[in-house]
Amino acid sequence: MPVLDIERPRLKSEMHNALKRHVLRERQRKKDEADANEADKQRRRAEKAKTLSSSKVQLEHNAKDIFELERILIDLEEKKSEQYNLLKCALTEEDQRKHSQQTAAKESSWTSLYSPSVHTTQYTHYPQHELLNNRSPSQSFIPTTASANVSSKRSRSPYSSPSNKSLRPLNVPQLHSNSLNPAITHPSHNEASIFPLPHPPSTFSSYYGYMTPSSTTANPISTSETVNIWTHLVGTLIFVIIFFYLVTRPSSEVPIEKKITFGLFFLGAITCLLFSTLYHTLSCHSQQVSKVFSKLDYCGISILIIASFIPWIYYGFYCEFGTKIAYLLITALLGGGCIIASMWDKFATPEYRTYRALLFMAFGLFGFVPTCHYVLLFGFKYAFTTGAAQWLVVMAVLYITGACLYAARIPERLAPGYFDIWFQSHQIFHIFVVAAACVHYYGLCVLSMHQPNFNDCRKGIAPAIGNVVNSVFN
Repeated sequence: MPVLDIERPRLKSEMHNALKRHVLRERQRKKDEADANEADKQRRRAEKAKTLSSSKVQLEHNAKDIFELERILIDLEEKKSEQYNLLKCALTEEDQRKHSQQTAAKESSWTSLYSPSVHTTQYTHYPQHELLNNRSPSQSFIPTTASANVSSKRSRSPYSSPSNKSLRPLNVPQLHSNSLNPAITHPSHNEASIFPLPHPPSTFSSYYGYMTPSSTTANPISTSETVNIWTHLVGTLIFVIIFFYLVTRPSSEVPIEKKITFGLFFLGAITCLLFSTLYHTLSCHSQQVSKVFSKLDYCGISILIIASFIPWIYYGFYCEFGTKIAYLLITALLGGGCIIASMWDKFATPEYRTYRALLFMAFGLFGFVPTCHYVLLFGFKYAFTTGAAQWLVVMAVLYITGACLYAARIPERLAPGYFDIWFQSHQIFHIFVVAAACVHYYGLCVLSMHQPNFNDCRKGIAPAIGNVVNSVFN
């Protein structure tokens, strides 16, 4: 059988060419993708550059606007200063002199000026109740006419109108200047009269504790003095009730010795809290009244500290007559020094706020001397169990914490504007004072009840004084 010769295709060459074409297509595709990615990157860079350029332009425009606003504000401040100077110059020296003469007039002149007869002849065309109801805090109605006897005693006000038939409202400018005296409305007269203040409104506000003269009549709750008044007023009532309950108990239940020693403490606490209540209530009346009650307030603090020492020293050193008298005399001398310092006019100014707190803290910290003596004399265990020294420590912590918050103005210095009415440092200090006094009273009760039998101790004050007298005369 003959062999057939079959021609095979060139498979190897064709496969090689096909693979080559495939590789070329892949390279072209990758190149196209790379070109597309590069073009996209270029487009994004261009968009980003365009955005940055527009943002830069916008920032430049904003900077120009801010600069323009600053210039406008400067112009407004200059205009305001010019208007203020013009208003300041409007009040001449003659007006100020006459104004000061009017405020220095006697009370009889005010009585005659606002007598009922003058009202009937003076304000028939303008009823009195309309004057009282329609006036605003920034307006004061000055009478422009008066009877012959009144006008002869008192010169016409420089602010009054020359007309004899009309009343013109006087707008009192609120000038924050040391050279000009702002005016307030005195609430004790039928028609408002002008009284000068010794300080600008800003100083007056801080001097009286954020309270203005008219704040208590419009809204008595929206003042920082509300909590100051009620905290110590409630404390006063609490100690008055306890004091009367103590002194009215029969001698079989409460000995006369305990009534006297505890009564001194209650009188000191009541005096301190009552003086504080009166000061915060009447401080807005006038500067003179505020100064008087401010001194009484600080004197009350010294009296409270003295009264707190007396019963504790008496019971703590009941059988130590010489030690007891020495500590009581030192307490009286230190308290007298604090009272004398309280009579100093500058002692009540805001500049001496820290010194006031340090003075009373130093006086109170003197109590650590007899406390340490008491612990050394009777032992630590007895002093802090039967001797109730732990309550003295709690009382000292309360007093010191309140005084530190008061001196440092915490929390109002940490968040200005949030504690102008409620929870300011002075109010917190008041709460700590009442709490410390209550804790001290409880400690005195524990100390007096856990004392050893007083009949076994023959060195009390009364027996010791009797022994001294007998030894002198015998």
